[in-house]
Amino acid sequence: MKSNLVKILGTLGLIIAIAIILKSVFGIGNIGFKSILNKVSSSKSLPILKCEIYDTDGSKRIEFYDLEKIKKNDPTQGMTTDQYQKWRKQKNLETTTFGDNESMNEYTIKYRNHENGVIKGYSIEIKKDTGELKLRFPKDYPVEANFSVVLDAIAEGQVFKGECVEVKRKNL
Repeated sequence: MKSNLVKILGTLGLIIAIAIILKSVFGIGNIGFKSILNKVSSSKSLPILKCEIYDTDGSKRIEFYDLEKIKKNDPTQGMTTDQYQKWRKQKNLETTTFGDNESMNEYTIKYRNHENGVIKGYSIEIKKDTGELKLRFPKDYPVEANFSVVLDAIAEGQVFKGECVEVKRKNL
């Protein structure tokens, strides 16, 4: 009887030791909890950002971006890839789109204005963890441009840097 009790206690101790090692070294056991936290946090509203954008002459400009509102008004939300490809090739189009890229840990805002088959616009990338902002104004290019032409337009365009901070949502 005493021998069986020692074996049971020894087995329980071994199981607890293995569980502690797996949790501390490999993070096993947190996976379910983390995924629940991610789902809860992803359901909360997106922030309002106050961004300082630095010009090449040393001046700065302040812009506010309500990411929740931009996402809500994004006409591409819910589009399939085929629908999106057809939509973005329209000759006359003016829109702002929003992206929440989890793998790159950044938000993207793109403004596109197609005038008579020519794309004019800008894109903003904001790092979630640092608030670092990159604002890109590519050279104008045709809506039907191939990938190489688009890359050239981006390379020949202007890039501005800045920094964003979250501001509290106010219900005035």
